[in-house]
Amino acid sequence: ALAAGMIDEIVYPDRWRRALRKRLGDRAPRGAEARAAAAPDPEAGDQGTDTDTPPGNRSVGFQSGVGWLRPWDWLEHLERWGRPGDLVAVVVASGQIVDSDSSQAPRGRIAARPLTSLLTAVRTDPRVKAVVLRVDSPGGSGLASDLLWRELRRLRKKKPLVASMGGTAASGGYYLSMAADRIFADAGTITGSIGVVAGKFELSGLLEKVGLRQEVFSYGEGSGLFSMSEGLDEHTRARLRSQLEVFYDAFVGKAAACRQQEHDALEQHARGRIWTGQQAVERGLVDEVGSLHRAIEEAAERGGCRAGWRAISLEVDRPGLWSRAQGMLPGTRGALRAAADELSDGWTEGGQVQARLPFDLKIL
Repeated sequence: ALAAGMIDEIVYPDRWRRALRKRLGDRAPRGAEARAAAAPDPEAGDQGTDTDTPPGNRSVGFQSGVGWLRPWDWLEHLERWGRPGDLVAVVVASGQIVDSDSSQAPRGRIAARPLTSLLTAVRTDPRVKAVVLRVDSPGGSGLASDLLWRELRRLRKKKPLVASMGGTAASGGYYLSMAADRIFADAGTITGSIGVVAGKFELSGLLEKVGLRQEVFSYGEGSGLFSMSEGLDEHTRARLRSQLEVFYDAFVGKAAACRQQEHDALEQHARGRIWTGQQAVERGLVDEVGSLHRAIEEAAERGGCRAGWRAISLEVDRPGLWSRAQGMLPGTRGALRAAADELSDGWTEGGQVQARLPFDLKIL
């Protein structure tokens, strides 16, 4: 789209906000802030943002329209005054990584928007001196994995970040973990799987069998790439493969940079291969075999926490009682959506590249 002139620039969300502030006439930053804003960001793949802004003294901010209405936000402020001291935040990321615009995520799902909000809150909380990312995920959406990786790298620039792997931290789960300063895993953790996969259900035969006919009107070559009513021809298969190769190269490149390895050396351990935690240590994909408790101690040490520090566990907001009730009522949109998610297991969400294990693995 960039090459075709349909869009102007490729940036991560935080760079977009910075550009929007500039366009709206925000005050130009000064000193170190100005230098940081103008500096190229190799992780974002852009060339920095010009700090020259139109004259004026306006200040542009981004706030939730209903945040001030939530009484529990005020209770959190009171809790900070009542229980001072350094904190190590344990951010829990458990489940399949999915694309979602919702501000909440059901259990068993890691969604970019709510987890990004949580990471931002942790990054800007002065009481939090270090962060542990507890990952237990087979991966999922490639786009969501990359957006979360970016937010974790932003967090890492401000505070120590340590990753602790649970039973599985593979593909997209490894994508999140590799953003940390140091990675801990259990000896039997399933990790690695640095690779991508894409696929779709082709249901034309099923529709014909049950006597249903579907007419699809599409415009443009390849517009039916992820249509469930037609298969892949030679052209669409080649186009899908090119998408996979672009994302795979980016995944490997970022993993090599995070792990401070040469691209070709790390790529030998990629290609979708999975490793136990012990094997991953031997290949430089993980730093140490250690428990969550060991990861918390490491984070506290890196954060320079004073005596009396404590660890707190944080998770994203989950759907409330009404949302869960809707999902249990037969015939409701919530129930249909839940059934569709269970059937597809994320494969048809957006129909895009998946950074995830293409199978379920159980060790008995």
